Amino acid sequence: RSLLHLREADLAMSAAECAAVVADTGLDLSAHDVEALTRRTDGWPAGVSLLATAMAQQSDAVCIGDMGGWEPSVAAYLGEAVLDSQPEDLRRFLIDTSVIERLSGPICDAALQRNDSGRRLRRLARGGVPMTALDQRGEEYRLNPLLRDVLAQELRTDDPDAVKRFVEEELGAKG
Repeated sequence: RSLLHLREADLAMSAAECAAVVADTGLDLSAHDVEALTRRTDGWPAGVSLLATAMAQQSDAVCIGDMGGWEPSVAAYLGEAVLDSQPEDLRRFLIDTSVIERLSGPICDAALQRNDSGRRLRRLARGGVPMTALDQRGEEYRLNPLLRDVLAQELRTDDPDAVKRFVEEELGAKG
């Protein structure tokens, strides 16, 4: 009758666990590169496995800094396992907010000129989207870096000027 409460951090792989996955692919990465892989994936087991496998399949020596969510196998997995399961309005919301590092209701509302972003973020977090709550109240989030790569690529394809507009608005607000 005991209850075990697991949080996202409890399920994330450590650098040592990532090193074991990397070793299973036949890659020989330095401790520094394994740490970078761990950060690049937030220790997300699926992301670690997909990125390590993609690196192992490269014919040339590859740097972890050159790898990301844009790798075809990673993008395909995230598309099928995460994005395709989202209703179109939430998928669009994710794409449109991919340029924002720390997602919160007020910041997303201001950027997208809407008033329901906090609710959308909570729904996405509960719905299996790889994202990290940055506070205890679930008001600020950060997308998994691999997912953010995929979403940002889709935004650049859909609306090439979106990132530029967002940066200009951010600089204007701070200036």
